[in-house]
Amino acid sequence: MKDVKYIKICTLKGVPINLHWSLAIVLLLILAGGASDFSIILGGLSFWSILLLHELGHMYFASKLNLQTVKIDLHILHGVCEFEASTEFDICIVSWGGVVAQSLVFVPCIILYNVFDDQLGWYLSTPLIILGYLNAMIAIINLSPSKWLDGGLCWRIVPLLIKKIKIYRDVKRAIEFRAMSPEKAINKAQKN
Repeated sequence: MKDVKYIKICTLKGVPINLHWSLAIVLLLILAGGASDFSIILGGLSFWSILLLHELGHMYFASKLNLQTVKIDLHILHGVCEFEASTEFDICIVSWGGVVAQSLVFVPCIILYNVFDDQLGWYLSTPLIILGYLNAMIAIINLSPSKWLDGGLCWRIVPLLIKKIKIYRDVKRAIEFRAMSPEKAINKAQKN
């Protein structure tokens, strides 16, 4: 039997982008009920574009590490970017992709809203507020070091980088040590 949890909406660079059935129903209800109030449609689309943008950020970072993205699934309040990672370091790097993509949108949206607030109509204010302030708030919350959020993976990069730096220093010292004359190497070893 075919899995009917998701509705495939498109494919981007060979990666299927799917809507969970619950999100599809919510979108249909918003479209049906929002016919009289366009701001509901605009607000909903702005919010769910944040989710898609976030997952596309993961996909982009994965592609830059030559990792295969399997699929992107969008739910009512979150999304999932499934990719094939080979190392914990790769997973940590890709986990930063979502928040980086969000920041590329929320920074200019907040600036535009603050500079042109008086001249904007509601049809521009609504998406700028959602794609700016709400987007920034979601990004900050997502960086919390919780196992259910990207922050649980993002911040694991710190000890990994420290370990890589220590290994680099040890290798560099070993190369320098081997390049010294035996007398200098003995003197340096005795000082340490």
